[in-house]
Amino acid sequence: GPDSGALDAPYPLLRRFLRRIVPGAALVVALAAVLLGFAVNRVIERVYLEIAEVRANAILRSIQTAMPATAAALAAGTLGAGDIRALQGFFSGVAGASRLQRLKIYDLSRRVLFSDTAAEIGGTEDNPALRAVIASRARRLVDHRERDGTRVYELYVPLVSPQGRFHAVMELYDPTEYLERTVAAEIWPPVELSAA
Repeated sequence: GPDSGALDAPYPLLRRFLRRIVPGAALVVALAAVLLGFAVNRVIERVYLEIAEVRANAILRSIQTAMPATAAALAAGTLGAGDIRALQGFFSGVAGASRLQRLKIYDLSRRVLFSDTAAEIGGTEDNPALRAVIASRARRLVDHRERDGTRVYELYVPLVSPQGRFHAVMELYDPTEYLERTVAAEIWPPVELSAA
């Protein structure tokens, strides 16, 4: 009959595979890569924030141990010129022994109590991350690009006195490349191989 030719024609398997299966598989791989990238970025941010909180508290404890009067003035928001000089000397030692690039301390009205850049001390900082930390007492990370093009994480950590009073926010500037190099070397190659 007239339908016998249609029944005898080969099933267009290759054409359907190329039109349906290949685009679907490519979409699944692309979606998985995007989701994995998002998850990896979240993990990196969380690790940096955990490390920043440990470092900020270690710095605060060191100040309380080495310079109790300066630590008390810091908690009260009344740092004098001598306290600032002492903190600048302390920070230069901390920065030399770690990757830390910059450090600032703000009171709860966003006034700069201390900065490694002396001209910033006494000024007021107005950015959403600092406002959010002061409002929520939760640490924050901002991915920031410097004027020379290098990326740093601005890490905002709430500071709490030994009596449990939230009195200041410490901002640490940390280069981004440390964990990113590890991720690029250890995580992405197997993912790329699986995708291929």
